[in-house]
Amino acid sequence: MPVVKDARGGLRYGRLTEFSYREHPSDFLSPGEFAARVAVARSRVLDIVRFTETPLSGKGLCHEVRGLTADMETLVDYVDERDSRRANNVRKAKKWYRHGLQSSRSLPRSPQHLARRRSALFGGADLPEGYLEDRYDPAVTQDECDGFVDLMRWLVLREAVATMIEQHELEWMNGVWYIKVSTLDAHRSGKQKKANRVKQDDRSFHGRPNRDRGKIAA
Repeated sequence: MPVVKDARGGLRYGRLTEFSYREHPSDFLSPGEFAARVAVARSRVLDIVRFTETPLSGKGLCHEVRGLTADMETLVDYVDERDSRRANNVRKAKKWYRHGLQSSRSLPRSPQHLARRRSALFGGADLPEGYLEDRYDPAVTQDECDGFVDLMRWLVLREAVATMIEQHELEWMNGVWYIKVSTLDAHRSGKQKKANRVKQDDRSFHGRPNRDRGKIAA
């Protein structure tokens, strides 16, 4: 969950009922786009779980997460925390840089591939311009905007986890969250096929008019 401040000004993770926002990511996305974001979240859940530990079978083959409770939201919190580590480090380092506590050379950078960024789940660009200012507070701060977007991402992850539980891809068994072997195998095989794909460049018609494309050269 997004971080909230307590009465003493300390930071902690909040619960869903503590937030005054009642929006859902599906309010800002089309049904097809929302389903695509949930699919991205499902892939991240599987990747985070399979790299949680390194079992005897090898790295990337872990099927379970220990140390959590049967409450589904504890698993969502775990996945969200692991998924947000790099983004939080980048955000923290930028604050240190602005205060002169860190050099620009050591600043961590966001993933260059857009699919690896947290905005692939939900980002500020998915909100209508001025939405929070118009609906809540004209003086809304950047931290409040970031907290709202973080909450929307958490809800996308929760939707993915709930769907996986409903489809029996993910189960609470003997005190651990367990992913079916067939589910993880299918996910891993898809990753390997994508990684091993050979780029095909057809340059046989390079420099020729478009009217000749699709024809057999004489």
